[in-house]
Amino acid sequence: MLQSNKILVSFFILFLLQEFALTQVVINEVNAVPAPDFTAAAVQSLRECSSASAGNEYIELYNTNPCEPVDISCFIIGTRGFLQAQSGTFRFPQGTVIPPLGFVSIGGPNTNATFNLYDFCGTANMASGNNRWYLNNTSHFVMLYDDSGAPVDAVYWANNANDWGSASTISDPPNNIAPGDGCTALSSLQGPSDIPQSDPRVSYAGPGPSLGQVMHRIPDGSSNWENNGAPSINDCNDGNCETSGSTVTPEFDPIDPICEGDNLDPLPNTSINGISGSWSPAIDNSATTTYTFTPDPDECAESVELTIEVISASVQPPTACYETANFNDETCEWEITGTQPEQPEVACYETATFNNNSCQWEVSGTAPEEPTIQSDDSICENDDAIFIISGTPNTSVDFSITGANFPSPILIDASGQAEIIIGESTSDVTLTLTQYEIGNCIFPLNTSATIQVVSSPELSAGNDISICEGESITLTATNPDGADVSWNNNVTDGQAFTPP
Repeated sequence: MLQSNKILVSFFILFLLQEFALTQVVINEVNAVPAPDFTAAAVQSLRECSSASAGNEYIELYNTNPCEPVDISCFIIGTRGFLQAQSGTFRFPQGTVIPPLGFVSIGGPNTNATFNLYDFCGTANMASGNNRWYLNNTSHFVMLYDDSGAPVDAVYWANNANDWGSASTISDPPNNIAPGDGCTALSSLQGPSDIPQSDPRVSYAGPGPSLGQVMHRIPDGSSNWENNGAPSINDCNDGNCETSGSTVTPEFDPIDPICEGDNLDPLPNTSINGISGSWSPAIDNSATTTYTFTPDPDECAESVELTIEVISASVQPPTACYETANFNDETCEWEITGTQPEQPEVACYETATFNNNSCQWEVSGTAPEEPTIQSDDSICENDDAIFIISGTPNTSVDFSITGANFPSPILIDASGQAEIIIGESTSDVTLTLTQYEIGNCIFPLNTSATIQVVSSPELSAGNDISICEGESITLTATNPDGADVSWNNNVTDGQAFTPP
């Protein structure tokens, strides 16, 4: 059970700290012993409803936020002492707004306070139960409550710092609660006896100040209190006022898209226009991410977002031997450069094929066989002149013939030959091949062959001869043209022989 109590106490303290952390408005200055007279009621009062000129005391509030105004409509300032005149509350009118690092004050007619309490006598904004409302010079407290009655801030002064919650002037909560105009009705408030002295909302200003001196925070809004300072109602307490500013938008240069996995530098913690802060989430170079810049608490700036696009990296494509793949960091794409070597010119019978291994063109194909002519050199008159053309099958051959007519061209057949026959030739015949064609290829040609036609010689064996058996004889042919003469039966012209 003891452990549970510790947990509860810790939770309660944490709750109070959170509440205080959210507090934007604090009691900043209290003038409880105004000059010129220590005892005159007309001086030592927050107000006297019977006198429009009585009252030199005041209480000042301060907005600690340098950027945001705060609406304190229906907030309450309250006190309580052992005398009824030391007790009272004031509820701020609707529409009361403190600007950033600004002040609002309540006090008597002689203080130049924002709200002259005399003007609120008899209204719903003030309650004390007495004509006079004043602060005890030596031992008292002031508390600030929000519009729901929750304590926001408190300050007390006494000779003994431990008087909080125990001294008669620093114990009970305010008991006259002004209802306000359009505010939530409250039946009770917390006082010093309800809040621990250690509560961060409670400040000890020290002993009561000297005549004409005030208790205030140095600097404004800080936790440091001075109990004998110069009055500075609605003004900075240390002579060095902070400057408030309107909320600005941090400015950052846009980040160009990156490729997945590329280096991504940390985002700057100070904007172009000088706003400091931090980014979340952590930098991620693997996916498109929106980052949020949160300004530091003391910056008058709003949060902004920045999206960094991450483009998925493409897979390197295959390349030919003459190509190069380069990765473009701007487009996140592979770019192929390089040109295939120029294809060489080839003959009609050749084929060009590109070899990606050797990165060269390879030419294949064999020139068709050039047709040739075979024939006799000569023939006898009236014999057939025969020409045999040899070559690649299906080759068409153009030709011309002298001494005869024969249709051109002629096709070499599957055997690789074509035959031209000039029958019963009586004169020399010349065959000339002029071109040959195979497929789409046409080749010029100038090949010729001549068959000489020889006229028959004049020749006579002579008259028949009769001889006796066993007698020799010589046969001599009449041969005026000088032709080669041969006899049968192994007889030699002009030589004697004996017939069998």
